[in-house]
Amino acid sequence: MDDDDAADVDTDSYEVLSTHPFCRGLRKEVVLAISRASKRWVFTTPGRIIVQEGTVKAEHSSLWIVTRGSVEVAESGQVLGTLETSGIFGDSVAFGRCDQQPFSVKVLQLPVIAWCLPAAELQQVLRSHPAAVAIMDEFVDQQEKRVIWPRVSRLIMLSHTGPNFTKQLLKKALVKHFRAFSTIWSPYQTQTSMRVVVCGKVLVQKNTPSDFELKSCLSMTINPVKERRKTVQIGEPDKVEVDELHHVRRLSDPEAVSPTYLAQEHLLTIRSSSTM
Repeated sequence: MDDDDAADVDTDSYEVLSTHPFCRGLRKEVVLAISRASKRWVFTTPGRIIVQEGTVKAEHSSLWIVTRGSVEVAESGQVLGTLETSGIFGDSVAFGRCDQQPFSVKVLQLPVIAWCLPAAELQQVLRSHPAAVAIMDEFVDQQEKRVIWPRVSRLIMLSHTGPNFTKQLLKKALVKHFRAFSTIWSPYQTQTSMRVVVCGKVLVQKNTPSDFELKSCLSMTINPVKERRKTVQIGEPDKVEVDELHHVRRLSDPEAVSPTYLAQEHLLTIRSSSTM
């Protein structure tokens, strides 16, 4: 951290964190454990990057709980949204969902006051209080959806739908993280949902023995919602490449992965391709 940033131990940490939405619903002993392991940071430098996208070092794997001000969340240089006093960040790595930070987070509205909970301490809390896992996971899932949904809603295939339809999709959508070498979609698995790549990249490859470099990505699974069927082009032309000779399709965020659409490419397997 820069010299302008300050960290201290606040004796009123329990009172502050117990009212935060992230801790709402948790038992008192869980909140006490979180507050004892957290340090209060005050950021007063405009534009200060608190979390850098792509970092893997242990000191950058903490969970941050925002109690004042606001921060900006971005991925690949594109702003996804802001988090205010009800938000957290750094959760993807802190909760072990991925190995690298998927987003960059920087100071927006001054001052930003955030409580830093190291990932090791968070994991210890989860092991000691397993009943708290579901509550925390639900909060993280809902926030991730709010952050990345604006990107999903800009899909060409959703451009002709009304606001009520997208609201239904948001309720049904699930956010999933995929690590390197993991299969996202396979013709040998029963598929009942559509997947949208919102961060990172994937390789769509014909099922033939081949070696290629794979890294991780983040996708959103959307379960079916009843509406009139429409035929649309998936993805933006300048972001989708089709190599008929090598039978490889590269999709970059945000683009849809539809079992019906991809079946036209014969037998295809989708694997993660971009580091998170």
